[in-house]
Amino acid sequence: MVVMRLINTMRIYCNRLVVVILFVAALLAGCLSEQAAAPALSTGKPALLRSIDNSVLSVVVQIEESGREFIGQQREDGSWYVQMNVASGQAHAFVASWYANLKGQRVLLVEQHGEFFAGPTRVQSDAKTVDVSEGNGFDSDCDGASNLAELEANSDPLSSPGCSSDSQTNSAEASTNTGETTDASSTATNNADGAVTAGTTTSTGSATGNDVIDEPSDTGNADEGGTTDTDATNGSGGTSSPVVSATMPELVPIPAGCFTMGSPLTDPFRQDDERQHEVCVEAFEIGRHEVTFDQYIEFVGQFGSLQSIPFDSNWGKGSRPVINVSWRSAVAFTQWLSESTGDTYRLPTEAEWEYAARGGTQTLFWTGDTLRDDQENFDSTNPWGGGIATGKPYENKTLPVGSLQLNPFGLYDMLGNVIEFTCSLYSDNYENNLENQCDYDMTQEHVARGGVYNYIASWSRSSTRTGKVTADEINGHIGFRVVRENR
Repeated sequence: MVVMRLINTMRIYCNRLVVVILFVAALLAGCLSEQAAAPALSTGKPALLRSIDNSVLSVVVQIEESGREFIGQQREDGSWYVQMNVASGQAHAFVASWYANLKGQRVLLVEQHGEFFAGPTRVQSDAKTVDVSEGNGFDSDCDGASNLAELEANSDPLSSPGCSSDSQTNSAEASTNTGETTDASSTATNNADGAVTAGTTTSTGSATGNDVIDEPSDTGNADEGGTTDTDATNGSGGTSSPVVSATMPELVPIPAGCFTMGSPLTDPFRQDDERQHEVCVEAFEIGRHEVTFDQYIEFVGQFGSLQSIPFDSNWGKGSRPVINVSWRSAVAFTQWLSESTGDTYRLPTEAEWEYAARGGTQTLFWTGDTLRDDQENFDSTNPWGGGIATGKPYENKTLPVGSLQLNPFGLYDMLGNVIEFTCSLYSDNYENNLENQCDYDMTQEHVARGGVYNYIASWSRSSTRTGKVTADEINGHIGFRVVRENR
């Protein structure tokens, strides 16, 4: 069993505002006057990409001074927006990198270079925005033609007889570096393209925390459905008419309320980052079960080669919780549900997760101060931490969701089976209310919660902050469940 180390380091970025930036179809050469937030504003992709189907596109925005990256999201009407944390009261230079997702790879098509000023309630841009589509990083198969030109000519930008494997690898690596700037040979043009507008709500920055499971992730070959998860869609829209079937997550309404988050000083298994404090959450709906392989495979089917069926560790797929998926792909799954249904799906915040896991209790587990292996799937062969073996065989693997018992809120597997992603950044002392917020900065690490099939009971406590995950790492211990915001 791999021992998980909790690393109590942190970085806190204060005085941040969540800025929703709307990228308009053509970036006007000129200036954009200050505008109020316009969440219903119809926007589109750059004019250079008008001939490229939305279903293969994704966009990543990098703030140049910090290097932080944020994924774009596409609405059903074809517009794009990016939710991001930036400091208010100052200008920010950005690069918006537009990709085509082909053969499991991201191919760089266009970069938009610009600047905006983040005020307390508005965003103002006075700088010209430049579109770049040629030069270093824009020719993935090294044949002298840009990726965009080849797509427009119905050619394959990832295959050329004259491109060596080494140069192709180098070009592909360059195309996935969203922060890369073009060289002097790049062709820059000021197009009749237009810029940004945003609304803001108060948020805070990020911090770092625990490492989740320092074990190499399971990987499989293409036949097994294994993936390194470099082919995630980065939140881009999928097919033009995605369909969600009856196999999608069953949701349970959770009432609004306040509770004591964290663990008391008397808890013998308490960790230093479990400070007790009062937290209130709004009403929400959460999946009764962890997302299953069947549900995730339906999502994969909507995207063809843009997503891969994850490796199941040779335990079987079906109704077992999906594993070996990245945080980025879990977010893409929730965005797919949102676009398909018109509702707002996302991962739970850390506070929502603990509130749901407790089910109204304040004990170590929702079951009291001990936990039996017929209530949650964990390693009961060692009683340390309050675990009780009932005599049933210990399988040392995931179980089909819903195999054991419901907690008081009517949820399965909250404290066992697999660790679950949240949408919250980590702070080692719950500073700045990070636990009650979602943050989609792909360069930061997010909190993962819950017990797992091969860890002892102390890791299944409701207050345990199991660790942190990066956007693209995958692991055979980690899955997720979804939240739907109240309509």
